[in-house]
Amino acid sequence: MTFMRSSIANIMRSMFGVHSWLHWRKELDVAADLLYFGLTTFGGYQTLGEEYVNLVQIDSSLRRVPSQLRRGIMILMHAAVPYFLDRVLAHVEIRAKSADCFPELARFSAFIPALRNIVTVIHRCHLAWFYLHGIFYHIAKRLLGTRYIQVRQSSSDVSHSNYRLLGWLSLIQLVFTFVHHLYSLSQSSGGGILQSGPSILSRLLSVPASSRSDIYSSNGFYPYSGRSLH
Repeated sequence: MTFMRSSIANIMRSMFGVHSWLHWRKELDVAADLLYFGLTTFGGYQTLGEEYVNLVQIDSSLRRVPSQLRRGIMILMHAAVPYFLDRVLAHVEIRAKSADCFPELARFSAFIPALRNIVTVIHRCHLAWFYLHGIFYHIAKRLLGTRYIQVRQSSSDVSHSNYRLLGWLSLIQLVFTFVHHLYSLSQSSGGGILQSGPSILSRLLSVPASSRSDIYSSNGFYPYSGRSLH
């Protein structure tokens, strides 16, 4: 999938220039993801990573592969929904700055930074839970009940305990970040935390920028193999 993204980016840069590529970079990444999963998952084939580590997707019955409809919905939820959600929130923020916006819209826009951080925290918690239990890698897979089974043991498998440790470390980091922000806010606000509303909530839920850089990235590792799934 990384190769698909880079190939489309190279084509865009060579045909339309760097400026156009920068302007449409997010859209091109989403298009690359949809194309990649459309050719693999939607078509009933394993991704390169799944094939490498001998993984097959199954539905909630634990006996059948997901239907084509379920696979299509899962691809859209994973690759397209986060992008459109981000676009909607960005549009709301822009509209809220205009002079003729509704007061309700302006009040809602104040909570958008906190909402973005909430989504990122949920994503990181889900990924940590996956490292601990190794069942649902993406949130879309959890919502649709799609999980993995390993059809053949690989000689290069990494111990499950290594990834459980990674999961616990991720959760500890989230808790530490939350407590640190809570303490910092209590010191800086002089006890007036509840009076600052959305800005306090946004800062309290903030996470490192590196963790927010690509919340819809599909890069990651499957605990039963230690290899990238894509």
